[in-house]
Amino acid sequence: MKSKFFYFTSRRKTQFFTILCLTCLLLPLPLSAEQAVKKNLSSAPVPYRIISFDNGTANKDLIILAHKLGFNEVQFQLEGSTLKSLQAFKARDDREHYIKECHNLGMKVSVWIHELSDMPKDRGPISIGNEKLWKLLGDRYEWVLGRELPKVDTWVLTVVETDIRITDAALMRKLVEVLEAKCKKYGKQLVVRTFVWYPKEFQGVMDCVQNLPDDVVIMTKVVPQDWQMRGIDNQAIGAVGNHRQIIEYDLCGEYFQKTYLANCFPDQVIRQFNHGLSNGIVGVCARVDRADCNILGYPQEVNLWALGRAASGQTDVVSNIWGNYANHYYGPAAAPDVIKALEPTGAMVAEAQNVGPFTFGDTREYPPFADRDAFDCNWSNWKWDASLIPLYERTRDGDPLIIALKKKTSAEAIKQGEQALKILDSARNKLSPEAYNLLRTKLEATLDYTRVMTRIELAYLRLKRESITTNRDEKARLLGQLQSDADDLRQLSENALPPTKVTVNGVKVDAKQRCIDPAQWLGKLEARIRAIQDTNSEALLKDGRRRTF
Repeated sequence: MKSKFFYFTSRRKTQFFTILCLTCLLLPLPLSAEQAVKKNLSSAPVPYRIISFDNGTANKDLIILAHKLGFNEVQFQLEGSTLKSLQAFKARDDREHYIKECHNLGMKVSVWIHELSDMPKDRGPISIGNEKLWKLLGDRYEWVLGRELPKVDTWVLTVVETDIRITDAALMRKLVEVLEAKCKKYGKQLVVRTFVWYPKEFQGVMDCVQNLPDDVVIMTKVVPQDWQMRGIDNQAIGAVGNHRQIIEYDLCGEYFQKTYLANCFPDQVIRQFNHGLSNGIVGVCARVDRADCNILGYPQEVNLWALGRAASGQTDVVSNIWGNYANHYYGPAAAPDVIKALEPTGAMVAEAQNVGPFTFGDTREYPPFADRDAFDCNWSNWKWDASLIPLYERTRDGDPLIIALKKKTSAEAIKQGEQALKILDSARNKLSPEAYNLLRTKLEATLDYTRVMTRIELAYLRLKRESITTNRDEKARLLGQLQSDADDLRQLSENALPPTKVTVNGVKVDAKQRCIDPAQWLGKLEARIRAIQDTNSEALLKDGRRRTF
């Protein structure tokens, strides 16, 4: 029987969807905020309004801001060994008093756990009937909830990215039952995340969710797997039966170059929030930092304002959110121009990281060359919606229409970035030197990233097409275009803006203005162009010999 969460559509529907996707790419970027966002379905606050910090640390000033924006819980993400992470968090909390200070603000505290983790070798088989295994787990959480971290309010379970992944429905239910019993004993809330790596795992987790006690809260990313700017809506949203459900965002951008760029997407935040509301969600969870970056004082902070204002029932009108944010930081004289300068940045980053609806490689890493399938990632939309497979195949192979659309949308994004800089410059005298320098540095970095990435993506598509087509005229035309791509990348490589310093929250910090150096990719492209030219020369020589004889 086919999964209710992952299915193939009819041939006619697939063809229609492919045409629709291609047509949508021709729309101007971006839609205005009011076009992109529908009115909120409810003005009542959702009960769970959470900000989430990476690696068990937190910025206390950001917690205070979040509290003012309407958030009522702080979550600490722990990764790796569950036991070591919990012990490290306990030691850190003893020094920093995170839990006490959050409670003093009236905010609850939640902490991540991953299971199964750190189990002894003599644990026996991973099976429902292995009482020794489940007693070990129960004893662990007797210690965690009863003695080690008794003041934590909520525990958040992830069943992947751990020593032993538990995505089989029956095993996962047993795991949750053990943890839920301990949470009930100590008056704690248990939240189960639906995050997985693969569609098969997703099916097991969702089958389990349907059979869990109703008081277990479910937390689901807004996108199907890992973070992407053009991710489709997660199929788990609204598909959790009677469970309360929280949707999870990344506002800092682990996959979006974090705060090295300006990346403002409040319209997307609100669209996803309203989609969640229409499917019965009762909470939001927003990641606000990653590694050494957090959004406080950076343009990305407007994303937090959007979610806080909407989730707390204050407003979901994007223009109002922009106005509140920009007036607060830049004053009423500069605010309109700052808004106009920052508004297109989310669409620019999305264009830089995607070809149509497909992420170009792992955007945390260096962009892939044409010897790899750049669109074959765990989080690729086509892996989670099979109706996108035909479009994926055309994109993977460098279909001429895909190339033409990418060229058009890339040019539009670059034009928007250039215009944003002009708008900001026109408002320079209305801004403090520190604010102007920060905004201009981030806009320049965003524009540079868009120029570099879109040129690489176009060259990638042309290389793929050149390797497939047998038409000599098309091959010759593609070779000429690839040479132009190489020229553009060479110019970009030679004209990089140097690292600089900006003032953020009153402190001078380093700011790199180039996230991706195209030199390495250019070297590979030039080598491939030479190889193509050599192949063409050999073909012409052979053709000439045949004509001679």
